[in-house]
Amino acid sequence: MSSLNKLIIIFLFCLVVISILYLSFSISVPKYSENSPSKEPPIKEPICVYGEKKECVSDECSGFSYCKGEYWSDCVISKICTPGSKIKCQIGCDIGFNICNSCGTGYSNCVLE
Repeated sequence: MSSLNKLIIIFLFCLVVISILYLSFSISVPKYSENSPSKEPPIKEPICVYGEKKECVSDECSGFSYCKGEYWSDCVISKICTPGSKIKCQIGCDIGFNICNSCGTGYSNCVLE
């Protein structure tokens, strides 16, 4: 076999490999055109305005979500006590306890023990 024939065979082989690679990548990548609006990439619209806040619930506890960078943060629970902890309180002459709620967001009314 002459060297020219070998070069032609190598060239054709490379051409086939390149064609297969091109087709496999062009099939897996979606193409967008101006004529097909349903296939255009979705545009992410801002959901909120920076600085806004809204009420939210996480694990049955109330809190707030804050708008940061045009999107809402996770629900933030402002804890002021450890759930179940007690502090002393007084009802008339009797001493009782305020008990921190299960969310850690506040205490019960004074309870005598």
